[in-house]
Amino acid sequence: MATAKKEVENAVAETTVKEELHESTYSVDEYCKAGVVGGKRYSKDLIKAAFKVAGVKNATPTEAADIVSKFANKEVEN
Repeated sequence: MATAKKEVENAVAETTVKEELHESTYSVDEYCKAGVVGGKRYSKDLIKAAFKVAGVKNATPTEAADIVSKFANKEVEN
């Protein structure tokens, strides 16, 4: 019983890893050239700034969308 449960857990873990591997990573320059992140248009300067603040040079499209949208929607404090 414990062996079957462990096999199922391993299969789920392998599937999760395989799904994560399907998403390619792209550089900041590639996102800037495209000007689109997460289906939305952003300026090259905003994309560069978002990645710089996050300390990231390469990201998957999902990660990039999260990084840029959080940066773009950040409240500016006076």
